[in-house]
Amino acid sequence: MVNVHDPAYNREAAAKELLLLEGHLTNPGAYCPECAEKHLVTAEAYAEEGVRLGDESLAGYAQQIRAIRKTLLGHKEHSDQGHDGSLDVPELGESDPKPIRVERGEKVWVEVFHESETCHPGSFRTLVPNPEHRLTICCPRGQYSEAEARCLVGTMAQRLEHLHPEGSSCPVCGG
Repeated sequence: MVNVHDPAYNREAAAKELLLLEGHLTNPGAYCPECAEKHLVTAEAYAEEGVRLGDESLAGYAQQIRAIRKTLLGHKEHSDQGHDGSLDVPELGESDPKPIRVERGEKVWVEVFHESETCHPGSFRTLVPNPEHRLTICCPRGQYSEAEARCLVGTMAQRLEHLHPEGSSCPVCGG
């Protein structure tokens, strides 16, 4: 049986939220600013409640989690954008989905991971992780809550635009 009056419960619950956050941050295909914010706010709340239950050592953790949230998501506005307008999000990596097709242009090429029809209309967002790329994310169709105005399962990469010719030297792609 769980004793919610024992601050040890809060310490464990905050740690679990941070572990869930780690999954979003280490798997770029699962990166979701909304989920990151949810896990950070929840961990912070558990730490703050633990302080009220008598564990003063959790006050430092609450402050650290707040600082991480501000760094990762922006200040009070929870802006995703950094000072230069770019986003600090992980790059697509080895464990991410392979493109279903590649669209080639003279100065740009696009990897498409999911067709637009598989996404909830109106859930598309464009992230700019660096000057060489634009990543479009979306919520899978049927997984968007209109009432809560959020994706219930986290967003997925829909397309990655390489803003340089295919095969050219890119500091990000490593080509």
